[in-house]
Amino acid sequence: MAQAVNAKANDLFFDSYEESDTWNGVVLDNTKAHAGRYSARLDNSSGGEIVRHSTQWLNVTLSAPTKFKYSGWVYSNGPSADIYFFMKRANETGYYSYVDGVRTTTTGKWVLVEGEFTVPADVTQLNIRIDNNEYGTVWFDDIRLHPSASQMTTFTYDPLVGMTSQSDINNRITYFEYDGFGRLSLVRDDNKNILKRYCYNYLGQPGDCGEQPTQWGNEPINDYYYSNYCGSQTPEPYMVSVSSGMFTSLISQQDANNQAVQYAQQQADLLGGCQSLLTLTYSNYYNAYGYTVELYNNSTGNSYFFEVGYGSGTLGDIPAGNYNIYFNSPYDSNYRTFSAGCYYSTSGYGGANLYSVDLNASCNNLEIY
Repeated sequence: MAQAVNAKANDLFFDSYEESDTWNGVVLDNTKAHAGRYSARLDNSSGGEIVRHSTQWLNVTLSAPTKFKYSGWVYSNGPSADIYFFMKRANETGYYSYVDGVRTTTTGKWVLVEGEFTVPADVTQLNIRIDNNEYGTVWFDDIRLHPSASQMTTFTYDPLVGMTSQSDINNRITYFEYDGFGRLSLVRDDNKNILKRYCYNYLGQPGDCGEQPTQWGNEPINDYYYSNYCGSQTPEPYMVSVSSGMFTSLISQQDANNQAVQYAQQQADLLGGCQSLLTLTYSNYYNAYGYTVELYNNSTGNSYFFEVGYGSGTLGDIPAGNYNIYFNSPYDSNYRTFSAGCYYSTSGYGGANLYSVDLNASCNNLEIY
């Protein structure tokens, strides 16, 4: 819900993603929201740009070029993210006539992203798009568009309780929490700090809160977690970010931290990927002595270390993928050729490096000769 001063209704756009009928292809996620109960989640497993347009176009009538402000709250666990502002003239045959955009590369916390653009007077329609640019997940919430000269205030409501949040003209939020009887109990700022506490006596009338118990907030998490639902496959590392104070406890600091860890694991179970392993083999044709090999996975950042024996054999199991491979022996000064996978080889004295090598079930052998 939104209200604005000094603006026409047709000039205003707001979405807190509490309903699913205003965007194409977004997932409404009730595990992470800046305000209200839901946010828009964009998952990216391909690495290419993922974009989603609002299905709502504002029909505007401008007598002169007019500045518009657009903004939204964004949470990313790794990818950069964009909010784009599209403008269309009358009789435009393409998707847009003008466009402006803003980007954030901040990860691990909600961040306000905002832009401003002077809309030409010939524009008759306005639209918003949200983008996830890389591998990973981005959440969007509280998207706004309005004339810069206007003042917009937005609200979210629980129909059984009342107002749960209010965002001011700068899109800064105040949270309202209720007790088990539906009575207002806490008012918090945008960092979840308590601004005001409401207490009630046994008659249900407002009363003195007295001394309040200590409340702990979780410590931040920025770490890799792994899905528990991969079966015979191997879980891929999935980066999870949990901001400080996202979970609270009246019991202990450890209890708040445990809630955050549980949430992080739930995210990995929901969004983490699974992969098949390959068996890495070797052929050491001239029994070169003392060689070790490091394989660095360029996607995950994980390294795997093996000792290369004489003759041929098996080194171990690693995920299929793209690797940098480092051969080394402090005991061998001979000039040798080193190969890996199906198409990659190089030469050197006592070792050599191969870069961006694709390894899979069919291309899984290392050679020294």
